[in-house]
Amino acid sequence: MKEIFKKFKLSHEVGIRLLLVVLTFLLFDFFWCIQTTFRAFSYPETYINALTISLILLFPYILTRRDWSFFPIVFILNLLLIANLMYNRTYNSAIPLNSYLIADNLTDFIPSIVASIRWFDFLLPLLMIPFFFMRKKSKEHSWRKGYWHCFRLSASVSLCLIFILGGFVHAIKSKKTVNDYMCITPAYTIFGGMLYDALTSGTQISDEDAKEITAYLNQHVAIPLSTDTLSVRKNLILVFCESLESWVLEKKVEGIEITPHLNRAIRQPTTLYAPHVLSQVKGGRSIDCQLIVNAGLLPVESGAWSLLYPKNRFFTLNQAMKECWDTRSWLLTADRPTIWNQQAVTLAFGIDYAKYRQDWKLEEASGPRNNIGDAALMRQAVNLMQKGEIWPHGTHAFIQIVTYSGHHPFKLSDNLHRIHLRKNYPDMLRDYLVTANYTDHALGYLLDYLQSRPNYSETMIVIMGDHEGLAGDRKTLCTSQEGKGFVSNKSFVPLIIINAPKAMRYNSVMGQIDIYPTLLHLLGLENYVWKGIGKSILATDKLPVAVAPDYHLEGTPTAVPSNEIEHLQKAYSISDKIIRFNYFHNDTE
Repeated sequence: MKEIFKKFKLSHEVGIRLLLVVLTFLLFDFFWCIQTTFRAFSYPETYINALTISLILLFPYILTRRDWSFFPIVFILNLLLIANLMYNRTYNSAIPLNSYLIADNLTDFIPSIVASIRWFDFLLPLLMIPFFFMRKKSKEHSWRKGYWHCFRLSASVSLCLIFILGGFVHAIKSKKTVNDYMCITPAYTIFGGMLYDALTSGTQISDEDAKEITAYLNQHVAIPLSTDTLSVRKNLILVFCESLESWVLEKKVEGIEITPHLNRAIRQPTTLYAPHVLSQVKGGRSIDCQLIVNAGLLPVESGAWSLLYPKNRFFTLNQAMKECWDTRSWLLTADRPTIWNQQAVTLAFGIDYAKYRQDWKLEEASGPRNNIGDAALMRQAVNLMQKGEIWPHGTHAFIQIVTYSGHHPFKLSDNLHRIHLRKNYPDMLRDYLVTANYTDHALGYLLDYLQSRPNYSETMIVIMGDHEGLAGDRKTLCTSQEGKGFVSNKSFVPLIIINAPKAMRYNSVMGQIDIYPTLLHLLGLENYVWKGIGKSILATDKLPVAVAPDYHLEGTPTAVPSNEIEHLQKAYSISDKIIRFNYFHNDTE
């Protein structure tokens, strides 16, 4: 090792420090790839960029040769790397640049964050232990020249690779494919991701981007022309169930139905049920789902759209209903108005009224922040409807309800447990089953009331999972003794449409993005100005596939032409630009 340092004219102390920082990056890459793919280790960028960034981080020490200038950098680096590993286990990406500034959001998710920690994450800071035993300073005078020689060589190779790939932004964009998406962070480090976010955060649309969006939308058919006449539904109840996945439905555990109320609803002759809806949320999780279903757009490439573009305005389901039937709209959520900037989202979607955490009586406290439990939320919401404070008789309504108890890590207080499992299940699996059963129980209150209303025949009820819930724990649970063959290895959420004008069981794979045009289609609102970037599942030519946020195709891709696959994958970048440039309302700014 000393001979290698000597060859590059690096002192022993500088060489060891450099080696340990590079190894820290590579160990981070290894932990990252455990969750994704080891393909990144076949790219030269992974090694050369790790070396270049390590040399940059070493620069303050080179100037001062004092440990006080180096230890804080190493400490912050380890915090950033561990935080990104934890974030990736839930969001399947590195932390977006803007998300470092939303610490207020984290207070509601501390238990979820803690549950994302793995014991081996702490091996990263252990690599720094040798620094504390390196006190001897080299007496050689050529060590700085050696450092600059290494830096020039490493930086030159990095820049050449970027140039060959068409520039930094294009180099990263070229990896946003099914095979390479999860390799971006190891190949360009978390700092490369931050730089990419900064360079692509502009909100001014270019002529080229405008033409690309227009061409895509002109080619896209969300709701095909149809001669079918469906019976009218003028009221829509839309329930987003936190982290509810499809595999718990129509299942029993130890002889007990996990979701008896939802199972009963699925069996009704007027229900449309789709069990294989691919979760397509990104860094905004629950708020991404609201965008996808309410506005028919996929989330932005990086970060949470509601925090990045709070002043945007969208064409939405509730506005389509308001245009046609003068429908009033409500949002009922257990969250605070600041979580995911929900209050701004309410305005962006054109929702008339909203009730947040502070508007409910705290009963059956549950979830990471002891918010109102799902059952209490449903009972209180029903009570307000019975009083006429929400959805007065003789009016048409759009009501969006967002549950809370299903937040990761799915911990309910003992008094809320409605099933008591005897077998030795992994804690996460046991907690998930108990929570799903509790949420199903809560939905029973709502369904019983809605079906008793005199205008039920004009009411359509949509219940769905807002996103997958198991994230980084899925592989472990799928391979556990109790979870094997029971827990799904796919990120599917259920879509249950009760009292639908067209009933069916849609077993093909679809994306969450297909829900918006499907609901417009069922409501008879095909002529609304914005039909979404997905496709109605009522269309006879609906493809049996969906594209995941990491661009892999779920379903039966062998039956899909390559140009159609490219069209589906491109929907993410088109949606990103529509949101980023406020495309539909850009002329009003």
